[in-house]
Amino acid sequence: MEAKIERVEGMCGDITFTGDGRGHALSNSGTEDLVFMALIILG
Repeated sequence: MEAKIERVEGMCGDITFTGDGRGHALSNSGTEDLVFMALIILG
């Protein structure tokens, strides 16, 4: 079974959501530093 891969280009100030059990990744294709905050809710 192949996983469906969705690629989305983000911009400064964007918010993303990844549901439970889903894969995710970030990459920086620009020249400025990539700064992000992860909020992980357990429960």
